[in-house]
Amino acid sequence: MNAFRSEVTSFHPCTFKLMSIDCIPREVSSVLDVGCGMGLVGNLLRLYRHAERIVGVDGYEPYLDFAKDTGAYDELLRMDIAHAPLPFQDKEFDLVTCIEVLEHLEYPRAMALLDELERVARRVVVSTTRQPQATEVDGNCLNRHRSRIHPEVFRARGYRVTGAGELAFMTARKTWFPPFFRRHLGSLTTFVPFFSHQYIAVRVEGSI
Repeated sequence: MNAFRSEVTSFHPCTFKLMSIDCIPREVSSVLDVGCGMGLVGNLLRLYRHAERIVGVDGYEPYLDFAKDTGAYDELLRMDIAHAPLPFQDKEFDLVTCIEVLEHLEYPRAMALLDELERVARRVVVSTTRQPQATEVDGNCLNRHRSRIHPEVFRARGYRVTGAGELAFMTARKTWFPPFFRRHLGSLTTFVPFFSHQYIAVRVEGSI
């Protein structure tokens, strides 16, 4: 349970924005959670969206074991998302989430995964951070950050991008403001994700 609390903390402050209707509508029925980790997103979806089918994919078995114990997912699949196509049909899901995952891949592989996300679902919800992290977490080598993706990359692909993190410089280094002010000034970056160290990108194809 301490590990789960750690994961909740790692996603703050974007978690509440992630669960807004603008990102994840109430009527969503099938969801794929890519890079599901220990299951935070799956549990939020189960609690607040009542999706009929929630599938999780991750490459780290201890996280999948934890996610399985939560009971939030209907299916869990272990696979290396950096090297293989997702084993799902085109537009098989109403929604795919990929939360704090792309930055862990080399840039070309991150873009290839983004192609796959857009293939398997009509709505894609991604969050990523530009705050570098070179060390492993929980002994998981997949946790190292390997790339940073500029908000304009998502906009060029038709995504709506909003800031969802603390105030930060373009370099992803947080400002000299004390943490309290960084967190509260972070709300100013909602419409200027360029100055946020974390942001959410949403792409919708057709209606959902």
